[in-house]
Amino acid sequence: MKKISALLFGLLISSATFAQVAGGTYQLEGSGPITTDQCGLLNENVTINLTTGVNAGVDCDGERIAISACHTAGRTVARQVDRPTPVGCGVPDPTTGETVACTGTERVTATGASMATATTLAGTVTPEYPGELCSAAAAAATAAEQ
Repeated sequence: MKKISALLFGLLISSATFAQVAGGTYQLEGSGPITTDQCGLLNENVTINLTTGVNAGVDCDGERIAISACHTAGRTVARQVDRPTPVGCGVPDPTTGETVACTGTERVTATGASMATATTLAGTVTPEYPGELCSAAAAAATAAEQ
């Protein structure tokens, strides 16, 4: 009985360790699942439902989950947009835990698709402008940068 208990305890420890390190970046060109095997921070498998023309990317690591999405028919011409200054304000620094204060906005010229992006660290959806056309790869890259 002690051997079986030890074996089960070992399996639980190894699966918990796997859950903590499971992560990666995933591209979604349509609706699809993100599983607990792919992202250890999830309590259960989730399906991300995307409408036609929407591409998304999910990035998961041991500290946060980030998702970014764009629409293939969205605006891509150069335009003036406001973004928070400094870049990254309101997001806790992963090493120190300190949050950079948002001191205002600055007007910049953006090109390419607008990527609606959110992370479990910031808790809000913000537009990002990576300067690329909308694709699942661009959305995944934008999510990974957050």
